[in-house]
Amino acid sequence: SRVPYLTLPGDRDDLPAYHQFFHMPCNGSGAASPWYAFNLGQARVVTLWTDALLDGGGDGARQLEWLQKELADFAASAAAEPRSRRPWLVVAGHRPLYCSMQQPTCGPEAEKL
Repeated sequence: SRVPYLTLPGDRDDLPAYHQFFHMPCNGSGAASPWYAFNLGQARVVTLWTDALLDGGGDGARQLEWLQKELADFAASAAAEPRSRRPWLVVAGHRPLYCSMQQPTCGPEAEKL
């Protein structure tokens, strides 16, 4: 494809197949991961694997540690350079943090995230 794209896995994605077909930026660990961040113009974009956060297992804990470092680095860079250079922090995930749907799982999932 000549059009750039960035993806993040959903709840029905098979991770080995996902990593075989989609090569996303590395999160600093040196290995493929379903969560990563990148700069895009004046924004820092952070993508999260929300299924791991809901499960609360090892991947979720590693992702939370990575996210805390990512947010600390963003705050430090904002203190070191003019905020006008990169004023935006965008966070994306497959599952919503806020939900107005009437699905039985929507509220508890959003609350947990």
